[in-house]
Amino acid sequence: MHDFLASLAPESFTVLGRSLLPLSYGHVILLNRFDLDPVSTPIELILAVNICQRSFQDGFNWFGGTLTPQGQRQLEKEAERIGLGVDYGKRSFQAWSDYIEANSSSPEWQQIDRNQGTGDRGAPFLAQLRIVLMRDCNYSPEYILDAPYGQCLWDYGAAIEDRAGWGIRGEKQRWLDEVLNN
Repeated sequence: MHDFLASLAPESFTVLGRSLLPLSYGHVILLNRFDLDPVSTPIELILAVNICQRSFQDGFNWFGGTLTPQGQRQLEKEAERIGLGVDYGKRSFQAWSDYIEANSSSPEWQQIDRNQGTGDRGAPFLAQLRIVLMRDCNYSPEYILDAPYGQCLWDYGAAIEDRAGWGIRGEKQRWLDEVLNN
C-alpha cells in the first residue's frame, strides 16, 4: 500500500471489541520486543490488541501487569472466549491482519544513482527510521513513540530522498516507465 494520505489519517479499527489507536512507532517496538509480530495464537492476539489500544507508555505498563498471576488468569479467560467461536476467532485474526496492513503504508522506493554508494548498513531499520525522523523531521523522542507508523515511513522517505540515492516513486515515474517499456 502506498497511500500517503491514509498514512496520515488512518481508518479506525476495532478488534476483539476494542477500538485500536493508529499503529504507532512505539506499538511496533512493543510488538517486536514481546514477540507479537506476527500474532498466531489467541493469547498473542489479545496482548497485541491491548497494546495497540493504548499509547506506547500505557501499553508498556499494561503488558507488565499481564505477568502477574491475576493478569495470566484474565488472559486465559479471554483466550477461551475467543476459542469458543471459530468464526469469531477467524474474524478477529483477519481484523488484526487488516489493521496491520492498513497502518503500514510506505512509499514505493526506486534507485536513483548507483554511483552514490551508501554501503550495507548494519543498523536495524527501526533505529535508522528513528534517527532520521528526530534529526531531519524534528520528531521528539516522546512524539515518535505515538506517531502513526505510516506517517513515519512517509516522512522518512521524504527526508532521505536526496541523501541515499533513493526516491519516492510517484505517479509520473510509473507512467513514464509504462510508456517507455511498452
